[in-house]
Order: sequence, then C-alpha cells, then structure tokens
Amino acid sequence: MRAQSKNQFNVLRIIAASLVFYSHSYALGRLPEPWFLGAMSFGGLGVAIFFGISGYLVTTSFQRDNHPLHFLAKRALRIFPALIVVSVVCAYGLGPLVTTLDLGTYFRNAGTHAYVYKNIALFPRFDLPGVFVSNPYPVGVNGSLWTLPLECFLYVVIAAFCLIPTEKYQKYATLALGLGFGVLSYVTPMNKYI
Repeated sequence: MRAQSKNQFNVLRIIAASLVFYSHSYALGRLPEPWFLGAMSFGGLGVAIFFGISGYLVTTSFQRDNHPLHFLAKRALRIFPALIVVSVVCAYGLGPLVTTLDLGTYFRNAGTHAYVYKNIALFPRFDLPGVFVSNPYPVGVNGSLWTLPLECFLYVVIAAFCLIPTEKYQKYATLALGLGFGVLSYVTPMNKYI
C-alpha cells in the first residue's frame, strides 16, 4: 500500500476546501461570513488546515533530504511552474475573453502585463483591466494567490529552523517562532485576507 493512501490528508484537504468554498459563497453573495466558534471564519479555518497539513508534509520532506538548496529547489518547482502557467492563462487567455475593454486597449494596458510578472515575483496582483468589473469583488481574478508569499516565507523559515543543530536550541526556537507568529497573527489577522 502506498504511503499516501495510508494517511487521511486528502480527506482533510477536501474538508478544508469545502470550508473555504462554504465561507466564500457568503462573501461573494455579499453576506456576512459565518464564523467557527466565534474565532475565525470557516474559510479561515480551512486555510489554517491547509497550512497545517502543508507544514507537516514540507517539514517531513526537509527531514528526508535536509540540504537547504535541495529543499528550496523542490519548493520552487512545486510553486513556480504552475504559478507561471496560471498567471499567463489568466492574463492572456481568460482576460481577453471576458474583458469589457476592446482587445487593443486590454493588451496595451500595463496592468495586463503587470498581472503576470508581479504574480510570478510573489507580489500578488488580483485585477486585470476590465475583467469581472461587475462581480461583487471586481478585483478578484485569482484571489487565492495571496497565500503564496506567506508560503514561500514559511519554506525559508522551515529550512532555517531545521538547520538548528540541537534539540535544545530547537525547543527555544520553537517557542520564539510560536510567539512571533502569534504576534504577527494578532497584528495582521489572516481573516482579513480570506
């Protein structure tokens, strides 16, 4: 039996995706999102589940091959090929089909091209000129890209953390990291991006 079929991560991913879908269906209908136990939106809970699973799997990957450059190369290969394709297809495939602008204006607009290179550079841009302008969230061509800079930052944190030489120091680093993320989540709550 394959290792992947021995765990339930795919079931957890489906649950997390369903929570995000459920929560966003309210937001896209311009209704208040329901909250889970008054602590966060169901979408926020789904994203937290995704990040938890990812953190576990990515750390396990690093432990199998703890060379930082190998680890970062694997993470880059997991993110950037798909990110490039999605950005190009959205800007140059989807955009021209649904923009309210004429095609000449759309392709001359710097925002069309900025959408591609800014997203690939991990500075998410969510709008394309004239695309989805009548939607409840007119700048939401691909809103899920907001997670990528955070994911990439956390990959670097995991690589740095796993290079700490002893368990004694890793315990202190874990405490500092937890406190740091707690402060960060208080200062910039994740729910405002979901």
